[in-house]
Amino acid sequence: MNRPSSIAICLVSGLALALLAGCGSRPAAQESDLFASGVWPQWRGPQGAGISPLSDLPVHWAPDSDNLKWKIELTARGASQPIVSGGRIYLTGSHGGEGRIERTVTAVDVNDGSLLWETLISNRRNERKHHRFGSYSTPTPVTDGEIVWAYFGGYLAAVSRDGELLWRTKVDPDYWKTSRYGAASSPVLAGRAVIVYSDEEWGQERKGSRPSWLGAYDRHTGEELWRTEWRDTCCSYSTPLLRESEGGLELILSSTPWLFGVDVATGERLWQLELPVKQVVPSLVMADDILIQAGSVHKKRIIAYRLSGFGAGTKGEKIWKEVRAAPELASPVVYNGLLFAVTQGGVMSCFEPQTGELVWRERLPKTGYRSSIVAGDGKLYLMTLGSVTAVVAAEREFRLLAINDLEEYTESSIAVADECLLIRTKDHLYCIERGSGVATT
Repeated sequence: MNRPSSIAICLVSGLALALLAGCGSRPAAQESDLFASGVWPQWRGPQGAGISPLSDLPVHWAPDSDNLKWKIELTARGASQPIVSGGRIYLTGSHGGEGRIERTVTAVDVNDGSLLWETLISNRRNERKHHRFGSYSTPTPVTDGEIVWAYFGGYLAAVSRDGELLWRTKVDPDYWKTSRYGAASSPVLAGRAVIVYSDEEWGQERKGSRPSWLGAYDRHTGEELWRTEWRDTCCSYSTPLLRESEGGLELILSSTPWLFGVDVATGERLWQLELPVKQVVPSLVMADDILIQAGSVHKKRIIAYRLSGFGAGTKGEKIWKEVRAAPELASPVVYNGLLFAVTQGGVMSCFEPQTGELVWRERLPKTGYRSSIVAGDGKLYLMTLGSVTAVVAAEREFRLLAINDLEEYTESSIAVADECLLIRTKDHLYCIERGSGVATT
C-alpha cells in the first residue's frame, strides 16, 4: 500500500554535493541542516561512519518500557540495517525458505510504525541459505531520499520512495552457484552511480572459481557504467569506504591480501597496500589521514596506515598494529577522537587512533557482539546476537551506562532516525524514543 509523497530529504553528507549530484531538482539544503536531520541513508549512516549527530539518544529501554515509541511485527526476515530518509524507514528482507525465496524492500512510517508499502524484487526457486548466521538479505540498502537501491547478491534494484520498482538488473548471474556465505557488502552511491563490490569467497579451497568484481550502475536506469574484475583477492564481506580530497573522490576496498583505492569514474585500481588479515567483515574507518582496518575473521589484528597524496599518487605507511582483542565481525567507530572496537566475546577496547596507544580495555556483559558499533550523543551502542545492547560512555575512562535486553534474536545493527533508535530483530522493528538520554551515574 502507498501513501501520498511528502518532501524527501536529498542526502548531502560530508562527502560534498558532488557525491549525490543527481538527487533531484529541489534546492540543496545546507550540509549542517541535513546532517542534523537524523538521516541514516546507508550502511552505518552518514558517511558510513557509524555516527549520529543527534542529541538526547536513549540510555535505558526494555520490551515494555515507557520510551518504546512503537514496535511492529516484521514478516520479511533479514540482517540488513534499517535506513532512514524523509520520515521513512526502508528495510530489505526475504520471505520463504529452502525452495523459494522472495526478496523485498519495505517502507515504514518513522512516526507511528505503519507499513507504507512492500515491493517484490525477486522470486527465486531452489536457492540454499549459505550460512546459519547469514540471511537471504544481508546488504543494507542506500537512498538519496528519492530512490532506494537494494542489492541481493545476484540482483541490484531501484525502488521509488513510493514503492514503484524502477528497474532491476542481474549483476551476477553465477552468484547463487558460487557464493559461500552469501552477499554482505552494501551498495555505495558516488555521483551518477550506485556501486557494488563482490569479492571471491573461496580462496585456496576453490581457487579461481569466480573473479572478484566491482561494478558501477547508472542510478536512474540500471545501465552498467563500468565493471572491473580481478583474481588476486579473496573473502571480503566489507562495504567500501568513500574517500574525498582536493584530488577528487575514490573508493577504498579491503580484502585479503590487499587494501586498495579505486577510481569511482572508471573502476581502475589506483594504489594498494598490503593487508595481512583474512576474511574481512568489519568496515574501514578513518581518523583524519589515518585509515584503520580493525579486525577480520581470521588472522585478526587492527592495522592503521597513514595516507598521503591522492589517486595514483597515494602513499600509505603502516604506523601501528594491535593483535590482542581485535574484532572478528563488529565494525569499529572513531568518535570523540578515539577508536572503539569490540570482539565477539565482548572485550571492548579504546585506542588513540594516531598512535595505537591503548586507553582502556574492559569486558562487557554477555557475548555475541557482531553488530556494528553506533555512536552519538557521547554514547556508544554495542548489540549482541541476543539483542542485548550495552550503552557505554565514549570517554577516556570506561563507564558502562546500561545493559538493555529486548529478549529477541537479531543479526542486524542499530540505526538512528529523527525520532528514535531503530533496532531490528528477527521478528520485530523497535523504535526507542529519543529524549530519554540521561544516564544514571
